[in-house]
Amino acid sequence: MKALDTFLKNIDVNRLKAAFFMLLGIIVVGGFALFLNTYLYKSRASEDKVNIVIDPLAATWAPNTDYNVMARLDPDSVGKRISGFDLTYYASDPVQVVGVGLPVAVGDDSVVFTKVIQTANRVSYVIQGEPLAISVSIPFTVRGVSEGTGMFSFDREKSRIIGDIPSYAYTINGIGQAAYTFANTVPSPTVNPNVTTIPTNVPITGDPGPSIRPTDPPGNTTSAPVGPKVVETMLLKFQGITAEVSQKMKVKLTAVSLTGVKSEVTAEFTSGAGGVWSAHDVVFENIDPNERYYILVKGEKSIQKKVCVARPTETAVGSYSCSNGEINLANESLLDFSGIRIMAGDLSPQDGQVDSYDLSFILNNLGSTDANVNNVGDVNLNGRVDTQDYSLLIQSLTIKSDEN
Repeated sequence: MKALDTFLKNIDVNRLKAAFFMLLGIIVVGGFALFLNTYLYKSRASEDKVNIVIDPLAATWAPNTDYNVMARLDPDSVGKRISGFDLTYYASDPVQVVGVGLPVAVGDDSVVFTKVIQTANRVSYVIQGEPLAISVSIPFTVRGVSEGTGMFSFDREKSRIIGDIPSYAYTINGIGQAAYTFANTVPSPTVNPNVTTIPTNVPITGDPGPSIRPTDPPGNTTSAPVGPKVVETMLLKFQGITAEVSQKMKVKLTAVSLTGVKSEVTAEFTSGAGGVWSAHDVVFENIDPNERYYILVKGEKSIQKKVCVARPTETAVGSYSCSNGEINLANESLLDFSGIRIMAGDLSPQDGQVDSYDLSFILNNLGSTDANVNNVGDVNLNGRVDTQDYSLLIQSLTIKSDEN
């Protein structure tokens, strides 16, 4: 007993504490490494490849202002999916990465990402459960701290992108390298986006309409009257709203002829089954029966969409685009735009684009059910501002601005 007391007295208590905390640290680090190995770090022996696409790849911006940059992860093989990623990125002066937003599964709002790591130059997320993502968009916020040109890209050797088979990662094939120039004087475009230029030497095909008939003798032509046109039914679908809701929505509609003449009206739309919104007896003034039109659609929380045909369709959400109007508005009683999505993102007060204000409003009010906040930020109209609203805005960054 005396020998045991002597032994205990000779033990350095501080060393014992140090040994305990060292053992605890080894356990924590080992457990974290096991977690990463389970969800993220798999063998890179995969023959399947993935590309990291940066948008935009080049831009000239003003310094000391935040700008949004999207990085998209796209597998080469059709049908392959992404279950997680661990990306190491870098930027050279004067470019600085000042923020990384929540990733979004392109075309699928139901995918849920869980953050694993986010440090100064590294971001890791995994998808828990199903469904997995076909393609992933990750928003970055960059800033130029001075004038000059700098680079933004990813480290191929230190980055991992995990596929739908948990035994290995994709081989990273192509990586975009973006170059951003920051200058105090940024040239402004001189093109008027509201004017569509039509060649004057292109013959009109199809029915020329009642204004000039081949059988009319010279000097005896007749013109159809220009006047109001009542469209009996208009149908719309908005990105992220997939079911019937109780709210109504005011939508600005602008009919624009090929010669640039505009007719603008604000109509109240009512929600219906399947997320289809309808308005009835929409009156466009001063419609020329001999003209062809396109329609600009601007919702309360959406980017303006240009529609050139009476019944448009698209293969992926937000992919529809067009140039010249083909709608003979005088002869249409139904404008069914429910085959495409009006993309969300331009929150009140609207400025014609999805930008840092819109994203910041969502992030600063996540979880809010306040009516005034919801009137601005509840994009999918589920009664609260949440990550689904944020995801919808991230998807819209690929479009960014009103179409004209």
